[in-house]
Amino acid sequence: ESLIALNDYNYIVDFASEGYPDGHYIEYDWGITDDANIDTGTTKVFGSSVLLEDYDPSITEYILTEYLTLDYVGSDWYSYLTYYVYTEGDVLIDSNTFYSLDSYNIIAPYLLLTVYDENGLAGEGIKIKDETNNIEYETDTNSQFYAMITDLGWGDEYIQTTITHTDDSYNIGVLDYYWNSNYTYDINFMLHPSSDVRSHEFMVLTPTNEVWANQYIGFLESGSDSNITGIIQTDSEGRATINIEPDALLDVVLYDENGDAIYTYENTIVTAKKPKDEITLADISPYDVYVGGLLNYNLVNQTDANITFSIFAGVTDYYTIRVADYNATIADRKYVPRNYLVKVEMGADYTDSYIVQPYLVSTTDAIIPTIKIIDLLGRSVPDVVVVISKFVGDSPEKKIIYSEKTDSTGTLSWSAQPLDKYYIDVYYNDVLQGSYIITPRTSADIYWINVDTSVFVVDPTKVMYDISWLVNDHLIQFENEIQLKAWIKSNTLNSYDQIKVLAKQNNITQTEDIIDMEETPLNYYLTYTFDNDFFDGSVPSITYVVELYKDGELVKSFNTSVIWSKKMMKSGFFGALSQLPSDLGQPLGAILSIIMIVLFIAVLTMSGLPTNPTMISVIGLFGIGFFMFFGFFNTGVLVYGTDICWIAYTMLCIMSGYLGFREVSR
Repeated sequence: ESLIALNDYNYIVDFASEGYPDGHYIEYDWGITDDANIDTGTTKVFGSSVLLEDYDPSITEYILTEYLTLDYVGSDWYSYLTYYVYTEGDVLIDSNTFYSLDSYNIIAPYLLLTVYDENGLAGEGIKIKDETNNIEYETDTNSQFYAMITDLGWGDEYIQTTITHTDDSYNIGVLDYYWNSNYTYDINFMLHPSSDVRSHEFMVLTPTNEVWANQYIGFLESGSDSNITGIIQTDSEGRATINIEPDALLDVVLYDENGDAIYTYENTIVTAKKPKDEITLADISPYDVYVGGLLNYNLVNQTDANITFSIFAGVTDYYTIRVADYNATIADRKYVPRNYLVKVEMGADYTDSYIVQPYLVSTTDAIIPTIKIIDLLGRSVPDVVVVISKFVGDSPEKKIIYSEKTDSTGTLSWSAQPLDKYYIDVYYNDVLQGSYIITPRTSADIYWINVDTSVFVVDPTKVMYDISWLVNDHLIQFENEIQLKAWIKSNTLNSYDQIKVLAKQNNITQTEDIIDMEETPLNYYLTYTFDNDFFDGSVPSITYVVELYKDGELVKSFNTSVIWSKKMMKSGFFGALSQLPSDLGQPLGAILSIIMIVLFIAVLTMSGLPTNPTMISVIGLFGIGFFMFFGFFNTGVLVYGTDICWIAYTMLCIMSGYLGFREVSR
């Protein structure tokens, strides 16, 4: 940018060598000339008759500052200073003119906007719309838009501007700004395909933790001074929402009302180290890392000491990291996966680097205790952040071993080592609600924690959106259909009129659909079924994306990732039977199987056929084993990789065999 002003020019005026006595006074004229010769050049004078009173011969240097606002006058103009010396009787006794050694290209304020996309110049006909005044302009054949700020009527005005590609598959750019009439602007603006961008909400703070309210933030390609992807104004709380590429290297620049860059936040580099065994501290390799939340990365079968990726500081949502040991057959993993939430604030706590050291517990050692968050009335509280730490090895500091949000029922489960001490920190609306110490013993342990939600008041004038996913982010073996279920919440009726549902693998959209809404309630239950054929079974994860639109504009986007393996549904009786435990629920399925075995034995006994206790025992054991094979008695509690129901069944068979042998021996 070029400021059309000459300022802070240091003129050295050696008044003392002239030998003027005390009592004289000096005034000066400062101006510009198109020639370094005051006698022949065309001049413009500024700052006439400025009096330097109380003349001090020891002062030989004055820094004179002026801002010039003028029409276009060409290039290579020079600044000059003429001083005049007067006696106490106002008699001019001397004058002299000094010229600057620098030339200035003095021009009127203009805007030169060049629009690019990922292929280079975006081309002719790009729409530049002044939303404030409802006036539309277009780029020329050079993909440029040029106009004087004064001709546009933008001088010293806040103008909301949108930039729209001729290809409607591109995201609409936003250039909201206060245009200073004393500045020129040369801007390169980047447009991206809509499929590459996501909605990001920022909470903007200065390095001294002051809220950057009603000010401007720009998003510039890292290392560039002019490749801009958007400029927006924050609200009175310092918040702003913009659609940008989640994995782009962008500097977030804080601008003041004059367009001056006050501070720049660079991307934070997150380093996820190779996971370690929580007990032995041995490295676990190879391993998988799944990055979700605002990003979508699937890094499978990794052996490097660490992996890195970049995130934006100041976003209000969390990035999620899920770490697991690698196994080609997901069900055969030796460790239980763990989650880590990552969010870097702007302000005094900002950092350009963030390190995550995952710790995992083996499936043979792990128990899965549960934390349940409720409010003071006993109601479940979703989306509460729970951070779990412990002392690992000989470390004098606690290490975060798990962090996650509670689900729609206020519940969270994690893998723990039995009888180890874990430290729990609970955050509601990013405010610490309490810290606790627990020592879980079995997977049946449930810890109830109260949070006080009454002290948090939401501004009713601000439209807010949230989602509670009703999907399991652990191992999911889908059949020939994949169901997405979620509660979409808003504090305002009819805050969106369209839902776009997408499913991705490796950041590539596999299928999508649009749901038009005539009316939207505060809480909407979304259920959608994807066809299994759209997905690649060799990719071990699926990312669900739910986007909300109002009048064709994206207002909020959510996503979550699930780890999965592809399994086609078996047909016929046995296929339906294998589905029955999951459809009915484990307790009801077990009860139903016992009733069926008892009925079969009762019918057999009353049929008149020859029976004896040994035969009844064998038939009963066979029936139990038959239903166990289809998962009716699975408890989910593993001992050395085997469900305890099979251990109990084996002991039952041994005992029955022993009793039967004794009966025959009599």
